Amino acid sequence: MLACAQAEANELGWFSAVAVREPLNKIVGGTYDVPAYVRHLSAFTTDGRGKILETSGVSHRFRFRFANPLMQPFVILRGYADGKISGA
Repeated sequence: MLACAQAEANELGWFSAVAVREPLNKIVGGTYDVPAYVRHLSAFTTDGRGKILETSGVSHRFRFRFANPLMQPFVILRGYADGKISGA
């Protein structure tokens, strides 16, 4: 979720799975490509994971955004509080 909150999005808040890659790699300190985490993004659009994200588009070109726009800043603040990211 933290990588999603930091992903580059358009003016309506939509971001691609590719946009999550760079923030995710910075957070975990490793190298992950889209196939490694795309199913997790999809899971966050279901009831089982709380429908935190909503999706639009067609297969292999989905776009995601936070279902509740207030969740994105909350996730970023939790990332700071938990020491996962810093202001630097």
